[in-house]
Amino acid sequence: MKLDGQSISKTFLVKHKEKTYCINYFYSDYGALEEINRDAWEITDEDGEMLQIFLFKNDSKEKIEEIKKNQELQNKLIDFCEKIK
Repeated sequence: MKLDGQSISKTFLVKHKEKTYCINYFYSDYGALEEINRDAWEITDEDGEMLQIFLFKNDSKEKIEEIKKNQELQNKLIDFCEKIK
């Protein structure tokens, strides 16, 4: 027998400031279909909406501030999950 590749998928439910987030981690050491157009970490809120972390050129100042807060939250959530995985 010979191992050709492996995939790792982990899902965390994390409660932070009275909100619950679903954090999904996926890694594959071969070209898995699940990896196409996707980062290793995927974060959704209670409503199933992805955490908005991308800035666009024409975003308003309010939107930019919201996205920066989301980016900080993303880093905190990922750091927490990495410690326990």
